[in-house]
Amino acid sequence: MAACYHNNDSRVIPSTSTVVLAVPTIHRLPVELLVEVFSWTQLTHSALVRPRHHWTQLMLVCQRWRIIVVDTPRFWTTIDFADNFEWARESLSRSRNAAIDINLVGLEPKHLETAVGLLDSHALRLRSLVFYSNDTPDDLGLLIKLLFSHLPALEELTISLTLRSFAWPEIDFGLACDKHPRLHRLILEGVTIPREPQFYSRMKTLVLHKRCPVRGGAFMKRLVDILDNASELEELDLSHYEIEVSGDPQEDMVDLPSAPLIVLPKLRSFYMEHSVHTMYQILAALNIPPTCEHFHLRAITSVWGGGVGDDGTLRSVLVRLIPSHLRHLLHNAERLSITMSSRRYVIRDPGPLRSPPSQTASRADPDFPIDRVHILIANSGTTSLYLSLEDILHVASLTRLTSLTVNSERQDIASAAWEALLRSCPQLGTLIVSELLRGRPTHIFEALTVYESDERPSPVLCPALRSLSVESHLVAEGSILACVSSRTGRAPRLRSLSLRLVKPSFRTIQRELPAKLVKDELLGLCSLVDELVMR
Repeated sequence: MAACYHNNDSRVIPSTSTVVLAVPTIHRLPVELLVEVFSWTQLTHSALVRPRHHWTQLMLVCQRWRIIVVDTPRFWTTIDFADNFEWARESLSRSRNAAIDINLVGLEPKHLETAVGLLDSHALRLRSLVFYSNDTPDDLGLLIKLLFSHLPALEELTISLTLRSFAWPEIDFGLACDKHPRLHRLILEGVTIPREPQFYSRMKTLVLHKRCPVRGGAFMKRLVDILDNASELEELDLSHYEIEVSGDPQEDMVDLPSAPLIVLPKLRSFYMEHSVHTMYQILAALNIPPTCEHFHLRAITSVWGGGVGDDGTLRSVLVRLIPSHLRHLLHNAERLSITMSSRRYVIRDPGPLRSPPSQTASRADPDFPIDRVHILIANSGTTSLYLSLEDILHVASLTRLTSLTVNSERQDIASAAWEALLRSCPQLGTLIVSELLRGRPTHIFEALTVYESDERPSPVLCPALRSLSVESHLVAEGSILACVSSRTGRAPRLRSLSLRLVKPSFRTIQRELPAKLVKDELLGLCSLVDELVMR
């Protein structure tokens, strides 16, 4: 117990230790520890929706906290000139000699000139710069001059000029390895990129979008030379990167059979959205390592344009889009999803369940989920692309597959196609099927049925299957009971069987779905399946 002292007028005077204990614990923490706690508060906010300068709320708690925040340079290093120029000036002053991160997004030309003027005296500590412009700026001279200067601390650079004028000239910001020796993250759109391959030797993230010509022409051979020197790359995004045609075969094409593959041993993510012809050339030259966490392609093809290949089928597209040296990306898939329609074909491998989404990817598109492998082939032609479910077998071995989802929209899947696919999935335990083709039943039950013959019964497909979920407009009479009964004794019992019958449309002629027939079948399945679900 703390000691107390009594004076002559009988008032109790607390000791020094009592006064110390009366101070809250948070106010007795050293400044260094409080600064570290304040820094961690930004992790409590979403990476996509993060309020600017959220730590300023800490300045309102008490005078001591305000003094700590004001006197700590790290809290003033992220400066957005779109907020307030007075605030930007104050941040530049309070950040002192610390490296700074600058955002120049959506500024009018006159404000851009003022902002760059303020940064001129702080160029040596510029760590990252983000510049976006949707309009044609009247004058980029000061910004170009800033980037042409020596920036020893610059590590990340993002410049996007989404200009409306197609006649806008090439813009060169003077990027060079001697001027920017620490630059390792580069995101560009509408900007001329250096031709010198050694510039990319330290690059870890490279994102090139529309109108990013190489000095002297962005031909295929020069792009290959650039990537061949980028051995440190961890993230590569070439979506909509425009490959020029010079007319010179030595510049336009690479002798792929004789040229060695470009090895990117540290690559963790690869994104590309382009025509299939451009993808053919780039993917044929790249060797993606098995450790790649995200491999995403959006290939655009046209039947009339000859984009589907020699025989006009999806198979020819897949074989060229996923050459033999890249097929290891799908060989080890444990979960797979296939979506088929008249206009697109999608292959998705979400990866292991324990794998969290990457927070370093350059994209945050909710329509393009962060899967381990995501391959989308879109048909922009006027006729339908000829699709077949088993075409995936030409680019992937499914021997390790444990879960498969197939969504077919207006595409009839024959029983033979199902058999060809399922024969390659010996470890498949979960199968989810959605076949919505008006007026036609699904053939999945027929494919899984074991048929008796005079010589020997047909092989049991997917012997490890324990869960089956089917959605369709129709089912063939007796197909469900025949399927489950024929597998009894030859394969483990189904733990669950789910069936959902969907009416085609309210506008079509109402026809009675075989609900009574299905109900009669379910009565015979009760002893063969652990759990039955009828929707």
